[in-house]
Amino acid sequence: MHKSSIYLPEPLKAELAGLAARSGRSEAQLVRQAIERLLAGSGAPAREEEVRLPSHERPSLVGVGVGPGDPGLVTRSAHAVLRDADRVIVTTTDAGELVAVAVLGDPSQRTVFPDLADVVRRQRPALPVVAEPGIVSYQAAAAGAGARLGVPGHALVVVDRVEDLDRYLAAGDAVVLYKASTDAASVQAVARDHGREDGLVAELAGMPGERIVPVADADDGPIAYLATVVFPSPGPSLVGGGP
Repeated sequence: MHKSSIYLPEPLKAELAGLAARSGRSEAQLVRQAIERLLAGSGAPAREEEVRLPSHERPSLVGVGVGPGDPGLVTRSAHAVLRDADRVIVTTTDAGELVAVAVLGDPSQRTVFPDLADVVRRQRPALPVVAEPGIVSYQAAAAGAGARLGVPGHALVVVDRVEDLDRYLAAGDAVVLYKASTDAASVQAVARDHGREDGLVAELAGMPGERIVPVADADDGPIAYLATVVFPSPGPSLVGGGP
């Protein structure tokens, strides 16, 4: 039996280790493949079949099978996806973990968390399920614009359909159109019908690039799903000059 040894300088060893980590192959496999290609002639295919790793466009949601739990049973394709993913979400059968579910705004308002919590409670009644409150976009928008939300004698109503605006604007209440799919023209028409020129459209509320404009000045076309339309409570602005 013949035994061959190969000397590699330290920089090359480091590069080889990095390539092995990225490809999901061992260093020995990579060295053998390089030797086979050299012996077979420049540009000739190696005898070992190449593995085509997946490449997914962004954004994408990818389900990844990781086997029964043994890392050695994770396929190269699965390893490549897990390595390249921006976020990896896993489920676990160990109830000893603290699992945080991050949602936009407040977990109690128009998010997936209440439904998720209900499923978890049914399956594990003894598991504590709690919610940490958050600031929602219409609160941030109202603060940024100095708009009043909810004053004595008037309600604060949150809706997600433009059709519901007509009912509540007629009462002179503060009305928020939250996480709705609609267009500027439809909102402007309802605002005109009720003389609510005080309505505001907020984009990126509370974030860099925040933009808050009167409803009448909103750009034509669809209003983004994560934009918020706020019709404030009656009364003067919370910000501005002195008396």
